[in-house]
Amino acid sequence: MAKKYLLLYYDYLDAIKPLGDAERGRLFTACLQYSKTGATEELHGNERFVFPMIKAQIDRDNAAYEEKSRKLSENGKNGGRPSKANGLDEKQKKQMLFKESKKSQDKDKEEYKKDQKISSPEPPKAVSAGKRKRDYEPESKYYKASDWLRGRVYENSPRKMQEIKEPRIQAWADTFRLMEEADGIPWQDIRDVLSWATRDEFWRAQILSAGNFRAKYNQLVSQMERPQKPGKQDIAIGRYEGYADVEDVTYGHDNAI
Repeated sequence: MAKKYLLLYYDYLDAIKPLGDAERGRLFTACLQYSKTGATEELHGNERFVFPMIKAQIDRDNAAYEEKSRKLSENGKNGGRPSKANGLDEKQKKQMLFKESKKSQDKDKEEYKKDQKISSPEPPKAVSAGKRKRDYEPESKYYKASDWLRGRVYENSPRKMQEIKEPRIQAWADTFRLMEEADGIPWQDIRDVLSWATRDEFWRAQILSAGNFRAKYNQLVSQMERPQKPGKQDIAIGRYEGYADVEDVTYGHDNAI
């Protein structure tokens, strides 16, 4: 049975704060349309920065719903009509789907909390090769973004940072990949927001890892869209050593990711 509803989360409130009424209306309509048909509309306003995040969550909710429906169908075929003790009404199904989706979100947050430990005096633990699912070559865009962020962290940290070693860079690279592939955020948007965050007067001292950047992404987008006071972003940046020739990942300004 096709799902006839769209789950909306309180977390979205922070993301849509800077949007106007018209942008919120277009965003809501696009979410309903995508949830029902799988078709996406071309968005031109600020809502286009928020839609990829909600779209990725809709995909996870739909997958959980389909998997639950499949299991219920199989149980019905194997044992006939479920007994009253084992049967689930529509309200219970929705509650279970919501819990599964929430559990998935909590797992993602817990998985990347360890990235934030880079700002702690305690040295980061090495990530064993057996636990890491992928190895990223230095030429990959995810590795380049991670290595570039390492340079920005050294520059922006409010206190002396410990050395950020290769296993941590590999973990960061995987985080950037997940933002693009799992969260559905366009790579250009990831680069733009990361560049802005590491230059912002407040956020440059807060974004000290890729996991922290992913967790704060929606909040960063909201802040980025707000009008800035003259001179607030006028900060000398300078390239991170070793990236002057990375043309395929260089912005129009002095940042290179």
